[in-house]
Amino acid sequence: DTTAPSTLISGVSNAMSYNTVPLLISFNSSDSLSGLNATHFTLTKDGSIVDTSNMTSLNLTQTGAYQLNVTASDVVGNYETKQVVNFSIDVSAPAVVVTNPSGGWTNVSYNITINATDVLSGVANVTVYFSKFYKGLCYWH
Repeated sequence: DTTAPSTLISGVSNAMSYNTVPLLISFNSSDSLSGLNATHFTLTKDGSIVDTSNMTSLNLTQTGAYQLNVTASDVVGNYETKQVVNFSIDVSAPAVVVTNPSGGWTNVSYNITINATDVLSGVANVTVYFSKFYKGLCYWH
């Protein structure tokens, strides 16, 4: 037997970002010749190793950038080529800061300054709603 086992990783794809948790990841390794010995995996979150010593599957809930490494071995010592999956979980909302106006009423025109940031996923768009509020003056939210 010179054929390595193979592993199917379910629940996550490379270079994807997920915003729904929990993110459930499972592995299904097989070897049709000599038989499967073990499936080996490591997981890092934001560059730090996650203790997976008591895990048989992954149920992830925390925001972060992850790297999953998976390989399988058979009983005669053949190893599957390591599969590397990079993905992120982002359950944190973007931060929005309005620096002008500072609030309250005014009767002069001015520019509205809005800054939105999202460290992990980035900001897709910012929407500002305007509506008439009082005696023809514009109210925004």
